[in-house]
Amino acid sequence: MGYATAEWQGPPQPPEIDRRLRFQRVQAIGVPILLLLPTLALLGVFDGTGTKSAEGSGLRVTVEYPARVRYRSREPLTVSVENTGGRALAEATVRFDRDFLRAFSGVSLMPEPEAVTREHFVVTLRDIRPGEARRVSGELEAEAYGRHRGAVEVVPGEDGGGEAVRIPVETITYP
Repeated sequence: MGYATAEWQGPPQPPEIDRRLRFQRVQAIGVPILLLLPTLALLGVFDGTGTKSAEGSGLRVTVEYPARVRYRSREPLTVSVENTGGRALAEATVRFDRDFLRAFSGVSLMPEPEAVTREHFVVTLRDIRPGEARRVSGELEAEAYGRHRGAVEVVPGEDGGGEAVRIPVETITYP
């Protein structure tokens, strides 16, 4: 019995494969965004200080606060109260929302708060002459993740009888 023998030719040739990356629309948009986010973080875009100003009742109030902050980092908070009226102001009361400050630990304000109520930390500024500005400075350490909203109010007058200047603030704490 004889078998036909064929000479060994080796394994078959592999099929031709198109060696291009093919992105779907979602991938074509998502990949550049994923590459962009770490670059923006390194450039400091996600760290920031917010500044808001408002005027009323013969006052100009400017608040500089941490708009975006990393967890456990310490950031400054500054409230500037300027008397834009024509006469001296015996007293101005600065009130910080307690709900906003609750998201931070180690809250320190200078001058020290005169009172802490259920709703506010209260700091009183005295004897502000026309054109003069006074500051309340503080430092906040981010303690809770997420978005934290509140307000800073400044009420002119010894009895708090003037119209309050209210400035909303918002801080986002991220890991």
